[in-house]
Amino acid sequence: MTSLISRPARVGLITDQTGALSFMGVANVNLAKMVTDDINAHGGLLGRPVELYVEDSATDDEVAHTAAARLVREADVDVVIGGIYSSTRQAIKRPVVDEAAKLYIYPEQYEGQESHPLIFCTGPVPAQQLDPFIPWLMRQTRAGKFYMPSADYIWPHTLNKKVRDLVTSRGGEIVGEEYFPLDHTEYTRIVADIMASGAEVVFNTVVPPGLTRSSPSSTTPGSWRAAGSSYAPISTRTSSISCRPSTSKGYTGASTTTGTSATRSASSCSTAMTRGTRAARCSPPGRRARARTGHSRCGRQQ
Repeated sequence: MTSLISRPARVGLITDQTGALSFMGVANVNLAKMVTDDINAHGGLLGRPVELYVEDSATDDEVAHTAAARLVREADVDVVIGGIYSSTRQAIKRPVVDEAAKLYIYPEQYEGQESHPLIFCTGPVPAQQLDPFIPWLMRQTRAGKFYMPSADYIWPHTLNKKVRDLVTSRGGEIVGEEYFPLDHTEYTRIVADIMASGAEVVFNTVVPPGLTRSSPSSTTPGSWRAAGSSYAPISTRTSSISCRPSTSKGYTGASTTTGTSATRSASSCSTAMTRGTRAARCSPPGRRARARTGHSRCGRQQ
């Protein structure tokens, strides 16, 4: 019988290759294969080749649970990596950690509140995502009115509670907070509500297609609209602060992403790194922000 130390290191990956989050899951698989090939090309892990076992969780927690059980029972993996939604983490946790006592790595930004010696959560929690950013945003833009359209699951609820605490403790106001099913795609009404609310900042954690601002025009400069096929979608796990038109100063505000793809606005942006949170401060249309050391640019939305 082959001893554990001499057999290949077996890594199980569970991610959403199909379903609503497939745009993230397919990228996860490609990256995992690239890293595995690179490790093996350089002699393996402590001299052991790495075998990667991939399961599609199909953006469905029950499917993720079944996939996790199959990895530990049939493939006998040493470690399981994956899950995007927090509910998926819990679905994977049961067969991997609670039943098989295997190591589980959850690589997503998340709401915190998880503690177990066999679970390693490598992403940032709300305090790390927001404590540096919200006070900076309010100081830099003097914005005080926030609207929070969100997906209806634990991460946005917990994140928004942190936003509310940070904003109100600094004299700001939450003028709207609303939650949508994960498969929701029609945002025409919420866009109108945002515009009517007087919101200066939109903190957005909705599932794609999300919200974005259309290209400025002579009749409706910087008007809001739901993101469609011709606009960059906001990722499910993106915390997006969108720019709002200002009659006196062009476009003010910021957009931020914490580990996934960001919405690109039609105005030009200079992107600064601030303690692990990428904040893009928006400039008036037609004015390119000056490039500085350590900064990158984002241009007009395609």
